[in-house]
Amino acid sequence: MNLDQLLGQIRNTEPNAGEVEAAKERVKARLFPKAEGVTGPATGATIRSCADFRVLTPAYLAGTLDTGRKLLFEVHTRECVACRKALENVRFGARAPLPFTPRKSNHHYAGWAIAASALLAAGGVGYWGMNQYPALAGGPRATVDAIDGALYKVTGANLTPVAPGAELAENDVVRTAKNSTAVLHLNDGSSVEMGQRASISVTRTFTGSTIHLGLGRIIVQAAKQRKGSLQVATADCKVSVKGTVFAVDAGTRGSRVAVVEGTVWVDHGEKHDVLHRGDATSTDPDMTAKPIREEFEWSRNSAEYMSLLGEFSGIGRAIEAIPAQDLRYESRLLAWLPADIGAIAAIPNVGGTIAQANAIFHSRLQQSQVLTDWWNHISPAQRSTFEATVLQLQTAGSYIGNEIVIAAPGTGKSSPLILAQLVKPGLEAFLRSQLPASSIDGHMRFDNGLFAAAAESADLNRLSPSGAFLQTALYRKLAPLYQQGAGWLFAADLQVMSPNSQVAGTRFLIAQSRTVAGVTENRASVTFSKDREGVASWLSAPGPMGSLDFISPDAGFAVSMLLKSPARIVDDITKMMPVPDSGSAVAHESEALKAEMASAFGGEVTVALDGPLFPVPSWKIAAEVYYPDRLQSAIAKFVTMVNGSGNREATGELKLTEADSDGRQFYTLKFDKLPWEAQWTFIDGYWLVAANHELLVRSIQNRQTGFSLAKSNAFRAQLPRDATLNFSAVVYHNLGPALKMLNISDTPGVVCFWAAPDQIDIATVGNLATLNFQALLGMQNAGPLQMLKLGQAH
Repeated sequence: MNLDQLLGQIRNTEPNAGEVEAAKERVKARLFPKAEGVTGPATGATIRSCADFRVLTPAYLAGTLDTGRKLLFEVHTRECVACRKALENVRFGARAPLPFTPRKSNHHYAGWAIAASALLAAGGVGYWGMNQYPALAGGPRATVDAIDGALYKVTGANLTPVAPGAELAENDVVRTAKNSTAVLHLNDGSSVEMGQRASISVTRTFTGSTIHLGLGRIIVQAAKQRKGSLQVATADCKVSVKGTVFAVDAGTRGSRVAVVEGTVWVDHGEKHDVLHRGDATSTDPDMTAKPIREEFEWSRNSAEYMSLLGEFSGIGRAIEAIPAQDLRYESRLLAWLPADIGAIAAIPNVGGTIAQANAIFHSRLQQSQVLTDWWNHISPAQRSTFEATVLQLQTAGSYIGNEIVIAAPGTGKSSPLILAQLVKPGLEAFLRSQLPASSIDGHMRFDNGLFAAAAESADLNRLSPSGAFLQTALYRKLAPLYQQGAGWLFAADLQVMSPNSQVAGTRFLIAQSRTVAGVTENRASVTFSKDREGVASWLSAPGPMGSLDFISPDAGFAVSMLLKSPARIVDDITKMMPVPDSGSAVAHESEALKAEMASAFGGEVTVALDGPLFPVPSWKIAAEVYYPDRLQSAIAKFVTMVNGSGNREATGELKLTEADSDGRQFYTLKFDKLPWEAQWTFIDGYWLVAANHELLVRSIQNRQTGFSLAKSNAFRAQLPRDATLNFSAVVYHNLGPALKMLNISDTPGVVCFWAAPDQIDIATVGNLATLNFQALLGMQNAGPLQMLKLGQAH
């Protein structure tokens, strides 16, 4: 019989009359035991009314009541006011009440009217109080709106996880975990965003709510306070606001307050600071100033706060959204250049882009009060220079074609040439209205459908449509780029530019940046006059890179290479170890062991930072290995050699240990006196080394589960769009999350390398530069046309 059946049987069993009577007698005997020698109502009489209880009062006060009647007496006197008063009269004596004579009145109020008046008055006062002081409203002090990571309620030594929607009562303390944020909503309409490891509680009085910040950083969007103020209290300051956006950071050295919008009052010590938009203060006078935007960059609403601090970020994004100039598939300008040109830059005409950017700027200026305030704080002279500069650029751009060429001859005796195709008349008249005649006469030409400029008139005479440059080796490097579609181009023939100072046999340097389907791709190519030598010769031809499978998509940095000489791998690895100085006997003997190690490797190696940087960087190495036993033997010999050197005072003994885990051999190399160690294992033809065992195990799991950098969308999105399948080297960086605590930003990026016998190609994705309005403002009457300074030196 199970428990449910047993309980059901007990419920369905009805006691008979005899059992009920016997139970009643047992209860009666327990409640009213018979006392020998005691008679009267104090013992056996039946208690039927308050009068019977009052008869028991003397026995209760004398302590002679049995346990059952004493219990009944105490329960009754607690519930019955009359009997309780009678007990007090017997115990303390009766008190004569003061006579009360009601005042006569000519008005007669019914009871219901008095009650209604009281209710109306109470309701009116309550409504007024809630309306004037929202903090007095009922309900929780705060509600959890959102959590990214983990949020805990702190009760003594206990931490209880909190979920979105949870309500916080008066003085409830909540704390965010590491790498976590949370948003709380106060009942006055304010919101509080908590950074990682922030600890706060909320209280309220008729003067408003107070956010008690123990440690950490918060951003408050304070609702407009009808009465009273919203306050933030730290250990050393109190912040009061009426309705604004501000940040408070409470740390070990003190507190810092920064304001995005509105006015904030800060009391700390004997100081009383009033902060406005863009202001910041700290409680430690020795604390140096910090860019105010850094106080808000961690927030999930950082874009909103950044736009409040300054509209330049929004303007930059709008400018980047301007469609790129059409690619150019031919150039009518190169045929005019002389044959001795050694370097050339061919750029698109950005006059139209500047006009669009200027329109975006002035549109934002009309829409944003923040930007308007900034603009009005700039001196009239600077504003005038800015407007004139932009007007010059966009007006001049409207007269010329889609390409501007700047060419430098290699002799060093002639000045650079500037060329552009004229698409409509009027450029000369416009420039004469902007520049002195000395800057134009003898330095600019407007004929044959061309605009040309140079420092010397003799250089202008070197221009002709003969096509001499089209016969040069440099042009043969440029021609394929135009066939693919040219954007921003730079090319140099180093042999022409400087015949006697070529670096490592380099001949040509070609760089280009172009935007296709909204993606900007940048490429560079270095061509050598003969097969690569020195450092340039390290990379081998492109091929598969299986070592990238050990690196997770969360890595901050990774470089993977295919090397011609495995000895480079050994050099880099041994440099990571704190071995004795190069002058010792060990350093000389180790060269033979390095050669033995190198013979065990293939040519592929990946080095990565794949995890936290602090307190110990999470480094790892994955290297292709052909002979694991040979490598392990060489390492053991190296350990013996180091320990036998006698020079171990600073490092202690170098120990090599071996352990078995999950059927796999793991090795550890560690110095006694240094906080450095390396652990490794051999897997799938690779030597996998890491800073600790946990990192090593995770690396193996990455490869087994396919959770790898090479397969991640973040990595693949940064690869160039071409037909190449493999690389000679790949460099990946995304250190922003790891360096966030140091206020260092970094966006994901990939640099790809391809090596040929006489050439190395490089490619990356992303914008190289954006238009900087603040730089233009700083030109101070030196716009781009004036900066040529043509003829002013003569």
